Amino acid sequence: MNTVENAPRGIFALPNEVQLSRLQGYALPLLTRNPQILLSIFSLFPTRDLLAFTPTCRHFHSLIQRVLHNRLQIAAGLDGYQLYLECHHPSARLTASTMFCLSTGTPGLCDTPQTKEPDGREQHIGRIKKMGEMYSHFRPQRKEPDSFARPRRHPAVDIPGSRTWAVSNQVPQAQDSDRVTETVTVDAHDLFSQLSTSVYLGRREPRRGLLDSIQNVSEGTIRVWRNWLSEQCDTKTFSDGTPVTVHHDSSSQRDRKESMVRDDVSDPKEDRRRDKSILWINTRDDNIGIKFKVKEKKWRRTTAMPILFESDVEVAVSYEVEFEEILVRTAHLLFTLEEAKQQMANDGGRAIIYLPRLTMASSAPKRMAQIVRLKPESLQEYKECHAKAWPEVLQQIKDCHIVDYSIWFDDRSSTLFATMKWVGSDFDADMAKMAANPKVQEWWAMTDSMQESFVEGAKGSTDPKGWWKPLEEVFRFEG
Repeated sequence: MNTVENAPRGIFALPNEVQLSRLQGYALPLLTRNPQILLSIFSLFPTRDLLAFTPTCRHFHSLIQRVLHNRLQIAAGLDGYQLYLECHHPSARLTASTMFCLSTGTPGLCDTPQTKEPDGREQHIGRIKKMGEMYSHFRPQRKEPDSFARPRRHPAVDIPGSRTWAVSNQVPQAQDSDRVTETVTVDAHDLFSQLSTSVYLGRREPRRGLLDSIQNVSEGTIRVWRNWLSEQCDTKTFSDGTPVTVHHDSSSQRDRKESMVRDDVSDPKEDRRRDKSILWINTRDDNIGIKFKVKEKKWRRTTAMPILFESDVEVAVSYEVEFEEILVRTAHLLFTLEEAKQQMANDGGRAIIYLPRLTMASSAPKRMAQIVRLKPESLQEYKECHAKAWPEVLQQIKDCHIVDYSIWFDDRSSTLFATMKWVGSDFDADMAKMAANPKVQEWWAMTDSMQESFVEGAKGSTDPKGWWKPLEEVFRFEG
């Protein structure tokens, strides 16, 4: 039996001598003379599928590299989206604010160095791997940039090629008021603290500026180790300027020396993953990293507080960390944007509403207001139980697509007013899911004993008649 005829014939099969001669005789002239045809064909494939064609031949590899480079340039500009960052202690999940990230560039994206082979042909091998290791840099800030402001008209001399062109296109430096800082505290006898981190893309509609499309980029946790904080900020002083003497453990000193040796060997600018000031989200790949600047937190001296500690683990420490920049792997941004486009195409352009996870909303948000009477003798108990609301109940509220939930109290009438917004797709199904949760039922039984319903004949929150009386909306102004 002829082994050549029975050889694999797939596009990814290794070519034998006969197949290679046929490819060189028929396919290569087509590839070299009509690259635009292949470019238009490759442009139809998603990036993940397109990468599978790179080992086919040199010409495929070269053309696919051009397509990927163009897509990475578009992804680095976010393609009309805005990058948002949420990074806070897990206990501040309900009160933490969102940070807005401004692009400061993608190092290496505009550079396309290529070596020459002995026959003069360009060498592209290994370039795609380097493109996959590029990171786009963003500067977090609290204030959202004005996306609807008209761009300033350039003066007559401020045109490409003029002496003022480079100056006008510099990335604006962050002002003191734009700097984002958080306080990180590591309790006594703890080795680290945690920061819950979420990064997502959002797009606003052009007319009213409402956020109508959101795509999750990454979500995870960053561990901030005590030793890392100490190494990034070695100077500690009291508020009066007196230095604090801390004797580090021998293991800490040894780890610190090893890290200094590693830093001397490699340059952080070449590989940002070796930069000790960058902490990465605990995902499988280092796709999202945040560069921190640690500042000392002034300690207030008291008479009972010792100046000398045997070990830094025995005392709680607190630092002020500044978010200098966020690093996002550009290839990961590209995959996220392609998933967003595919999701919008599959769902007919409906808006994506972002709760803790992405949910597709097919109906308009619904705002509600309800009232119930609170027994005057139960006011303090009611406040205390809501100050320590059960996490299972809060999670169920989120899972049922209820946001902006607030409860107000009027002391004259002893009435509780509740306002909320529902942003799901099936209200009855969400309410049934809420009522079926055993923890929610236990919570209702506890709070119902402190209340009196305005609904005639109601016996509790599980009553089909309802326990909180709904109010009629008579006016709304959204601006």
